[in-house]
Amino acid sequence: MRPTRLLQAGGWAGLVFLVLNAVGQVSAFGADAKVNDPIPSIVDYYAANGRQMIRAVIILSVGVFFFIWFLGALHRRLSSDLDPGNPFPAVVLISGSLACGMLLLERIPQVILAIMADQPGGLSPDLAIRALADMQGVLTSAFVVTLGVLTPAVAAGLVRQRLAGPWLAWLGGISSALFVVSGFGSYATIDNDTLDTLLHGADLGAYIVVVIAAIALIRQPASVTARARTSLAPAADGSK
Repeated sequence: MRPTRLLQAGGWAGLVFLVLNAVGQVSAFGADAKVNDPIPSIVDYYAANGRQMIRAVIILSVGVFFFIWFLGALHRRLSSDLDPGNPFPAVVLISGSLACGMLLLERIPQVILAIMADQPGGLSPDLAIRALADMQGVLTSAFVVTLGVLTPAVAAGLVRQRLAGPWLAWLGGISSALFVVSGFGSYATIDNDTLDTLLHGADLGAYIVVVIAAIALIRQPASVTARARTSLAPAADGSK
């Protein structure tokens, strides 16, 4: 398969990831228990939705595979025409890899709680429930803050290569600010409804950035500079 085909496939992988992520989020978190909820609320949530949560985690894990594929293609595309010292491709690759790892890690406490809830004795003791819920909160905050780095880096890289207008950089910056506030907001005096609103706004901005990046990979898998090098290579060989 030609390199351009691989990059185009990476763009389609990004779109598949968005679909799987949306399905996983909707199927599991319609009435998600919050980290600072009282223990009885957490117990009731996982007792009613434990198996649904595990199914959603499996869907999200499959989505991570497609996101890694998309991430590698995007890194190669951004690296093909930017200066070697430009930080955007490296920031995209590193922050994207961290985001994938944190997305999987933050689900581990949820899976444990869901499995415990499905046992004959149910969720107990209270100390273990609170510890797992707090751990999930810390990992989620780290994941959200990582998205606050990834989203503007992708947006700025696309704008730098003229694959999108300057508006995308502004959108990436706004989404980044919302992600950071949401990530640390659970440890401040911000109520859950406000946090959900901020996070949904940040997610929407990130979705738009990924869609634009995926379309760019599908429509323009090779940069102008890369295409010029490819077209000149046979001529150079013939001149010899």
